[in-house]
Amino acid sequence: MKRIMIMTLMLAMVGLVSAQSEVQDTASEPSRFSVQVGLSAGATLYVNANDPSPYYSKYGFQLQIPVLVHYDLTSQWRVSTGLRYDFNWDPLYNGVTELVEDADFESQGLQMNTMPLTGTQHAHIFHGYMGIPLKFTWYPRADDHRLFSIGFDIFAAYAVNQFYSIRYKEITTTSTNASGQPVSYSIGSRAAKGDASLLPWKLELGVTLSTDYIGIIHGMRIFGDLLPRYQDPITGDKFRTMGVTLFL
Repeated sequence: MKRIMIMTLMLAMVGLVSAQSEVQDTASEPSRFSVQVGLSAGATLYVNANDPSPYYSKYGFQLQIPVLVHYDLTSQWRVSTGLRYDFNWDPLYNGVTELVEDADFESQGLQMNTMPLTGTQHAHIFHGYMGIPLKFTWYPRADDHRLFSIGFDIFAAYAVNQFYSIRYKEITTTSTNASGQPVSYSIGSRAAKGDASLLPWKLELGVTLSTDYIGIIHGMRIFGDLLPRYQDPITGDKFRTMGVTLFL
């Protein structure tokens, strides 16, 4: 009987020591969760086919402010989600003018500027998107995540702020004044935030290649919009965007 009690006590002590060891080992493992609050800037090269559109841009600039929660599924796979604010600034390539109603003079979108004139015009479209990203990242080197990674993401967002601005400088038209001289003028205009030609919803797919071992450029993202970004108020055509963004 004593032997049984001693054996039972020894087994219990061994089990207790084993349990303590497992708790210590588990506690020493790094957490799979992490939180990121960041800031990144980049330049985008668009590869759209809508060159004749008044909303066409060859390039643009982007500022991202993410607040993300990361979870490491394995040593090579990570899933991330949270909130992200994107600010996009896209210079327009074609000469454009505002399309307005005759009565209210409210902006209804953009149209090609067909008036014969010479001068300088600077037109830009600004978008401020707030949305939820979902991203899966793969690290080829499990022991060095900074070396290289490939990310697959989808970004669903709404434009909390969007407008376009047109700035003219020393525009000379074919009109003449009382002396018969060409009319020159400087004018600036800015569209209302609720312009119907700027569609608010965004659903974007992207693939990102990243590294922390290159000096200036830290990543490249190839993306395409599943939802149109603009709707021409004259023709009703909807325009999507796609391109490549280089992050600094």
